[in-house]
Amino acid sequence: MKTEKDFIEANRYLFDFYYCSTKKGYAQVDTNQDAAYYGIWTNPFKRTVFSYCEGDTCLKIAGTDDEYVQELFRMKEWNFEHGYAFKELTQDSTKN
Repeated sequence: MKTEKDFIEANRYLFDFYYCSTKKGYAQVDTNQDAAYYGIWTNPFKRTVFSYCEGDTCLKIAGTDDEYVQELFRMKEWNFEHGYAFKELTQDSTKN
């Protein structure tokens, strides 16, 4: 899995409504820790997972479908292990 990290001085809504919008093929990964300073989105067509936390960004790019699915399951497992409910993947990235 390729990983690209960066820092972008913005809030998560720039990603909700532009970079990671449904028009660009993304779905929001809903957890109960979502906030104005934190969010995760995924694009199954590009096999990517993008996370934002207080300006820090991380883009993970899977090389295969299996690698992509394994990353989604890893995220779900991590959230449950740390007491965060992994709610759902939503097609509407503005849904909270």
